[in-house]
Amino acid sequence: MNVAVPINTILHTKKEKGETNVGTGQVCMKFKVYEGESAIAKDNRLLGTFKLKGLRLAPRETSQVTLCFEIDAKGIMFVSAEEKSTRNRSQITLTNNHKGRLS
Repeated sequence: MNVAVPINTILHTKKEKGETNVGTGQVCMKFKVYEGESAIAKDNRLLGTFKLKGLRLAPRETSQVTLCFEIDAKGIMFVSAEEKSTRNRSQITLTNNHKGRLS
């Protein structure tokens, strides 16, 4: 698990990070978005999941995907993933309407 937005980051904020495919011929990537401070995913709160479909067929670790994490002043998080070569894009919006989420 990697930290995208560190604790106590001032809002409104936007962070980007790069990812690659983990398998040869992979056509879909699944992303899980967590909130928490543990380096172990299961010890954090799962906020949501989404998939990026339609990846180009490529050898392992060659598809370049940009993940973008944006949190507005109201605590609403927008997470998107875009493959560089195909421009395929997917996103999820996570709100703070549940107690303890996006605190």
